[in-house]
Amino acid sequence: MFMKLIGPTAMAAVLAASVAAQALTITNRDAADHQVILEDDEGEQTLVVGANASSDAPCPKGCVLILGDGEPMEFEGNEIVTIEGGKLVQ
Repeated sequence: MFMKLIGPTAMAAVLAASVAAQALTITNRDAADHQVILEDDEGEQTLVVGANASSDAPCPKGCVLILGDGEPMEFEGNEIVTIEGGKLVQ
């Protein structure tokens, strides 16, 4: 019945918003691109965040980010992280 009340398009928008809300936003304020390693329950992936750009990373159940040779940093999702001077800053 809920689907009949809001319609399939509205339901898709609600689902997309809930997935996006579980993303970690990484903003790179440096003049160079950076590779970030993201580790979570499903494994490891490498993300490239462009110079002076932002990127959303999936982090629905918590994750760990590693930038270069830096220390791993734990996140719960729904956060904004910045890269400044080649380092992750919360």
